[in-house]
Amino acid sequence: MENFIYDSIDVEQFEYAFCRLWMETGQALTAFEMDLKAVKNLQLDPRSGGFSSFITFGYRQFEVLEDEYCTQ
Repeated sequence: MENFIYDSIDVEQFEYAFCRLWMETGQALTAFEMDLKAVKNLQLDPRSGGFSSFITFGYRQFEVLEDEYCTQ
């Protein structure tokens, strides 16, 4: 995000990096869910409440951006 905010990368590079992170996180979650022993030892950090919703909102904004880009 800092690279995008400070103009080190453009919106397409940021979108690619963000979506790649999104995909990798989803794959890690799937692997984590398959490891029931790890789930048993899960200790949630209360500071992370709402983080998933925030990241999902950001991901969905790229869909809006793509729709606007395609219709111009």
